[in-house]
Amino acid sequence: MAVLTGLDVCVQDGFARFAGKSMAVVCHQASIAKDCRHLLDHLLPFHKSGALKIAACFGPQHGIWGTRRTT
Repeated sequence: MAVLTGLDVCVQDGFARFAGKSMAVVCHQASIAKDCRHLLDHLLPFHKSGALKIAACFGPQHGIWGTRRTT
């Protein structure tokens, strides 16, 4: 029996629950689905097509991709 994360469920249903909505995304470098693609890589095609709107992206601590040094 496979265990799916919330992201994996959203990927499977094509982010249908977010259709027509604006969202803010809080993520970091480990925000990946079971196919090893980042959350934003999954969301951007839907944003570009107008199916949903990414209004803001937040990356706590070291940034979305983990490249920002904070010390």
